[in-house]
Amino acid sequence: MNEAILRISDVRLFLSISLLTILLCNSKSADGIDSIWNFEGDLSTSVGSSLLSYRGDTATFTSFGTTGALGLPSIYGSSGSEQVMAFPAATPSQGYTVTHGGSPLVQEYTMVWDVLYPESSDIQWRSLMQTSVTNGNDGDLFVRNVPWGGIGISGQYHGAIRPDEWNRIAVTRDSTGTWHKYINGGYVGEQDASSSRFALDPTFHLFADESNDTAPGYVSSYRYLDRAMSSGEILQLGGANAQGTGVAGQVFATDPATVSPGSYSIAILGDTQNYSQFRPDIYSLQTQWLADNASSRNIQMVLHVGDVVNFDDTTQWNNAAAAMSTLDNAQVPYAIAPGNHDYANNRNVTQFNQANRFGSGSPYANQSTLGGNYPAEPNSMLNTFHTFEANGEKTIIMALEFGPRDEVINWANAVLDSHPDHRAILLTHAYMFDGGRWFDASHVDPNDPMSPTYDQIRDGEVNHTESIYNPHSYGWATGANDGKELWDKLVKGRENMPLVITGHQFDELDGFPYQLEQADNGNDVYQLLVDQQNRTTGGEGWIRFLEFSADGHTVTVKSYSPYLDQWSYASDEFFTIELSPISQPIAGDFDEDGDVDGNDFLVWQRGGSPNELSAEDLLAWDTNYGLAASLLATGTTMVPESSTLLMLAGFASLMGVWSRRVK
Repeated sequence: MNEAILRISDVRLFLSISLLTILLCNSKSADGIDSIWNFEGDLSTSVGSSLLSYRGDTATFTSFGTTGALGLPSIYGSSGSEQVMAFPAATPSQGYTVTHGGSPLVQEYTMVWDVLYPESSDIQWRSLMQTSVTNGNDGDLFVRNVPWGGIGISGQYHGAIRPDEWNRIAVTRDSTGTWHKYINGGYVGEQDASSSRFALDPTFHLFADESNDTAPGYVSSYRYLDRAMSSGEILQLGGANAQGTGVAGQVFATDPATVSPGSYSIAILGDTQNYSQFRPDIYSLQTQWLADNASSRNIQMVLHVGDVVNFDDTTQWNNAAAAMSTLDNAQVPYAIAPGNHDYANNRNVTQFNQANRFGSGSPYANQSTLGGNYPAEPNSMLNTFHTFEANGEKTIIMALEFGPRDEVINWANAVLDSHPDHRAILLTHAYMFDGGRWFDASHVDPNDPMSPTYDQIRDGEVNHTESIYNPHSYGWATGANDGKELWDKLVKGRENMPLVITGHQFDELDGFPYQLEQADNGNDVYQLLVDQQNRTTGGEGWIRFLEFSADGHTVTVKSYSPYLDQWSYASDEFFTIELSPISQPIAGDFDEDGDVDGNDFLVWQRGGSPNELSAEDLLAWDTNYGLAASLLATGTTMVPESSTLLMLAGFASLMGVWSRRVK
């Protein structure tokens, strides 16, 4: 299984600060309830007057101990001696009941958990809170049943709970009935919680659900307040702390809104199909914000992962064209990888073939970064490449069609071969599943067409059919290649392609930041999924950023929503990666064997290399010609003296021929 590899140091930088006790009396409500349980051997309240009690026979299945004794990672601020409670997967009659002692119906509140779920619980729903006094319906706040699942309810999950680590989860309900969700102090999302089910009676339950949607885990502290804490207060609380949820843990050292000095950015738009159909105002808000902030954030390009529209509809295309025209007017270049929704169920029927939309002759075809399009289809912009240079770094973007055909991949390889000194980024719509595995329709046994495909095996693992989203499943997408085939045919053999950007699958479902693979030469390839279409309003307006630091290899991934006016702190939307260095070509090394000798001249002379002869090549030949001892020793080939090389080259330059081939 190809899993995303997440290093803690990659995710975010933390600042170890002295313990900061949050003032419990700050901005209290009329009742002023603020209670904390630190589970030091029982359910006694550590702070406040609220009560916590067992439901049914839960006590029998509950235990207490130190993290060291239980074999758990220590919590910030301690070294294994902190007390925690191990709770079971609760039956409908089990769980823990909070009697808060305040108003009979609480509308505004804050809850904070310091919890750890083992990796074995990844595929289970994990109820955190149940408002029903009788536990007569579904729980009301869950960790989703996938690896690195987010927190939420009703299909709206945000952030990522990392297994086998302590996570500080916080949720607030404000006067508008909106839930604001946080993990380790950072904002990860919000959702409508105005329904009466989310108000609190005098009692409610923890880790309870009416249908066993619970899982065993560990809690070191829980906090309840009958007011909505501000995002600033939650941010100040940071991550889990051994002294409890009233004390700050590790706090973010980096504000995602801050621009790193000397950096430049690439912005990424996920699938905009729902905006084009239902909320064009959000689409326009995104592009207007990008236009307004292109200079201050040094945005070099905007990448669109495709599914520009929901289906081939004039109104939707009008909405999309209007939104993208904002970038045209601001001279912010962009590249688009068409998605399956951008075709009319036919390879040849798409607005990327129309001059009045995104085809040849359109504003898209006049991007300042455009290097060319697939020459076999000169009027189509389905397959393009774009180049730019920033901070002395050259970048090439290969924007390829949905399920690229072999002939398109061959063209892309030729283009990339001619840009060996560029950092290459592949932009294509359908490449991998949410959770970080390639689409792979190949059979486990290549000699048995009845054997399962790797996609089908994954369907069984996640108990959900997603193999139907592989490009091979779309009958009209003739000659398609899926993610694994793209990896094999285009990506893995390259030293200079550290990034793949894709969409098509809901990126919030599994909370993974990227899929990391090593290419044939050992270089890292980060494969990122960007598609927020499953969130409310069709995506909440989120824009992903790749911020390339001045050091040339550190990239900070960030996410901002102009619709919410909010930067995300979610660990799958705010993290740092380190790119492998790009090997620069050696001047004069036309046979690409790592040295410069007489063979290189012969390769050039006989037309065996696509590289252009440059002054640097001539200088290298003149300087390093003596290194051709192995060739000269064979006595099999007459090689000109270096002075003769220069004379011949100079003559060719004057004559304007520079021919690589002997006529």
